[in-house]
Amino acid sequence: MLFPQLPPVTFEDLAQRLLSQLAGLIHSGAITERRLASIVGFSQPHLHNVINGTRKLTPAVADQVMYFLEWSLLDLLNSEEARALLEFRHALACAGREIPLCRSGVGPGLLFPGEELGEITVPNSWLSRTDIPVAVTAGEDPEMEAVIEAGDILLIDRLSSVSETIQEDALYVVRRDGESLARWVRFSSRGLYLVSTANWCDPSRWTLVAIQSSRRTQIIEGEIIALARPLDRTFRRPAPPFASN
Repeated sequence: MLFPQLPPVTFEDLAQRLLSQLAGLIHSGAITERRLASIVGFSQPHLHNVINGTRKLTPAVADQVMYFLEWSLLDLLNSEEARALLEFRHALACAGREIPLCRSGVGPGLLFPGEELGEITVPNSWLSRTDIPVAVTAGEDPEMEAVIEAGDILLIDRLSSVSETIQEDALYVVRRDGESLARWVRFSSRGLYLVSTANWCDPSRWTLVAIQSSRRTQIIEGEIIALARPLDRTFRRPAPPFASN
């Protein structure tokens, strides 16, 4: 893929542009050197030496000047450079790379990660949220109706630390009774509760996995970052029932 050509802009370039703009303000008569020095909290001789290059413009001084003038780095870019940067970021987010794709890795009677099928291209905007990404196809699971359909492609982060910080609205792959299921997870003093769309609103029906607290996270095989339907293969975040309803 050809990305928009970015003009080379370095930190040194930005520093010089800041000095040029400060000098321009003074030379145009928009503000006096004395007034500008007073605004940014410098002595007039010190500001004069900085603008003329006798003293080095340090990052701390540059930040202080821009803070008092209410400028940002965008004010130091021209329209062409800003447009090229935005186009580059957009192109980079839309681009992707290939990761392993496995067949039938999540669902009743299935084991994660499943059988190796090949590779699939996933947008970088989704891959940036994972550390060890893998894609698997899901089997039919009546307990997850309206969220996951048979054949859906699940983007999963396999990093072990995923299980250390459980998010209530995040969907996980959990190993239970010899099968890997997509479920939300809740911890309690009794053990680990597995939640599906079928029992989301009825905690009395949540599946309890009685397990020692030191081993609870061992049954979590990964976090489902996104899913895609085979028809469009557009990845999106799996929405819990309260959002989809």
